[in-house]
Amino acid sequence: MKYFFLFILFYSLHITAQAQKIDFCRMLKAVQSNYCQGLELYSDSCVAQKIRRNQAIEDNYNALLDITNKTGFPNRQNHPKDSCVHDFTLVTLIHMVQSKPELIFNESIITLFEEEIKKENLKKVILLSMFSVYSRNSYPKEKDRAMVELAIKKWKLEREMNQGIEIEYYPEL
Repeated sequence: MKYFFLFILFYSLHITAQAQKIDFCRMLKAVQSNYCQGLELYSDSCVAQKIRRNQAIEDNYNALLDITNKTGFPNRQNHPKDSCVHDFTLVTLIHMVQSKPELIFNESIITLFEEEIKKENLKKVILLSMFSVYSRNSYPKEKDRAMVELAIKKWKLEREMNQGIEIEYYPEL
């Protein structure tokens, strides 16, 4: 029993140490929207910056999922030393729901986030902010409706969504 307790303690310290190595501020800065400042919108330099930014957004999302699977959805409680953790998670989810909503609205991610909500690692306010942007700026596709509605149901957001967030779906072009 003594060794089991020591193992659990060591494992917890190891996981905490791993979590503290993540620099959410650096990851957040990589996707800030001040790219292409002072450049022509379609110049080679601007296009290259957009490509790098889009890749950084996807890398951040993959990192978010990796962290969530290993230590839980990152928040101020489980990453207290990083002042950017909240903004990182919010911006990452917003960027992904705008660019590739199918990577959020699929069964495995819906289930993962449902578990993180139950553990109180993932706060509904982050998801509501994501849905607010999705409903206004992303032209939600009719083909995504079933998964979006499943997410709203599993994440228990029906009441909040009915208080001002309306999603209008658009047909595929």
